[in-house]
Amino acid sequence: MTHDKPPHSSEAEQGILSSILQSPSKAIQQCVEKIRDVEYFYVPAHRTIYQALLDRWDAGGAIDLITFTQFLRDRGELDSVGGAAFVTALQTFTSVPENVGYYIDTVHEKHVLRQMIAAGTETVRRAYAVQADPAATLAFATQKFDAVKLHRKNGSGRPHDDGPLIEFLSPTQIKKYEPPTDTRLVGDYHVTKGDVFLIAGPPGVGKSLSTVYLAVAGRHEIEWFGLPVHRQFKTMIIQAENGKVRLRNELQNLDCEDLDEFVRITPPPLYGLSFKRSDFKEQTAEAIADFKPDVVIIDPWISATHRDKTEDYLDTLDEVRSVLPKDETPALGIVAHTRKPQPNERASGRALLHMIAGSYTIGARARTAFVMQAASDDTTDNRIVWTCCKNNNGEHGPRSAWERRNGLFLPVQDFDWETFDHPKESGKKVTEAVMETVFEDRSLTRIEAVKKIMEETGVKKSAAYNALNDFKQRLLNINGRLTWT
Repeated sequence: MTHDKPPHSSEAEQGILSSILQSPSKAIQQCVEKIRDVEYFYVPAHRTIYQALLDRWDAGGAIDLITFTQFLRDRGELDSVGGAAFVTALQTFTSVPENVGYYIDTVHEKHVLRQMIAAGTETVRRAYAVQADPAATLAFATQKFDAVKLHRKNGSGRPHDDGPLIEFLSPTQIKKYEPPTDTRLVGDYHVTKGDVFLIAGPPGVGKSLSTVYLAVAGRHEIEWFGLPVHRQFKTMIIQAENGKVRLRNELQNLDCEDLDEFVRITPPPLYGLSFKRSDFKEQTAEAIADFKPDVVIIDPWISATHRDKTEDYLDTLDEVRSVLPKDETPALGIVAHTRKPQPNERASGRALLHMIAGSYTIGARARTAFVMQAASDDTTDNRIVWTCCKNNNGEHGPRSAWERRNGLFLPVQDFDWETFDHPKESGKKVTEAVMETVFEDRSLTRIEAVKKIMEETGVKKSAAYNALNDFKQRLLNINGRLTWT
């Protein structure tokens, strides 16, 4: 029996794309769990559209019929997928986007069948070779079909723990479930052993310092960004950004001898966070087994993944988890970057989740996600805003403002949230005339200038710092003192 085309379902592929166009946030989160890359789609046009949808979402762009059609046109891909008419028809292909899970399973199964055909075809070709080695051919076939078997069994090719693959509980059993008391480390399940949590923010905002702050909080059982620490715990920070000089400077104000039994920090490894190397994973796994941390942090995530693609994120997460012990699995913290905001964009609350680079992938896997934002654009302003934008197992809690000081963070009192949320509108209160009055034939330090601006206008500190930045072209800095020119 011959077949013209390998197994596939154009209808299921269209159902996925239609569901994303109609309900992007819900559909994309489900898709990335099983549809790891465009190769799962058989139809070339569907591959192109799926990749474009993921790229659009990751960049924080809106997904609707008009904007997405223009997005394809700008990329020069609209004609190749069938034109605007095809995209329009695709949006209304399914009237039940809630069925996206069924479409995903169908596309996944067809992809597995094509993998089986490819593995079998290559096995036959090797067996027909003139100098075929039976043992080598059998080993090849076993490896390929074992990979396909694992891929199908586990849904996405990721390794699973031994034991039952599925469990069915009655409502009464679920109601009577008592979570282990020693797994909850911080807050309302904000940091929990066995779960993934995420810390994201722009470069230089203090993400790495926040992990040291967590380690210190675990040692002394003090609050971490206002969240209670429920018991003492050990932290291992696997990082690749800060060298020994920078680490030494950050730890200068801490009692390091008191932390020695509870904290481990890596200088940047010789070849980076090479979790795809077996020797790197073996050494890391040995160190983790020896130290027995309750929290393991990867900082930054991009140094481990190297590329910002869905498949890279999922593969790297599997590699990292492979070095963690199966029993008493520590909490896994991931330090990630946020994407560059659009002009005048100031996201807040749950919307911050979409600011995380690769958020549709790594944000979906994390149980908890925190985002750090600079309080203002002024480079001398050490204040940050801390927000929990996702917490699957508990309350998010309110956002808060903190200042980097003495190697840790201290709470900021009377933070000007109005100025932070609407920096442009509030900044207009500080005019050029106001700046001339503030300086008035005198030079001031930044702190003095901020105080004078606040006195003259009544704006808060964030707006005053923003004003110095807005008028920096008119300010001459001589030995740390500013003069209006």
